[in-house]
Amino acid sequence: MHGFHSWDTTAAVYLTHPELFEDYHCIIDGAEEDLKSGSLKPDQNKRIESPKVNIPIRIRDVFQYNTTILEAWSTVSLGHFAQN
Repeated sequence: MHGFHSWDTTAAVYLTHPELFEDYHCIIDGAEEDLKSGSLKPDQNKRIESPKVNIPIRIRDVFQYNTTILEAWSTVSLGHFAQN
């Protein structure tokens, strides 16, 4: 993966603009070691009894994604910080 990825910002954009992402619905393995490190790996055994989760795998429109972030940031008031 190349470049910088602001995961918190990406999560916020996904919640407000899910149409900008390509979804991948899969069953997660849930191995304890993977969960300790925060890894989400698809279950290769495809156990039917496990619930599916959605893992967005691609930003469909990177320009619109970046525009959405920059427009949101432009509405933030920094007045409180400038006074201190």
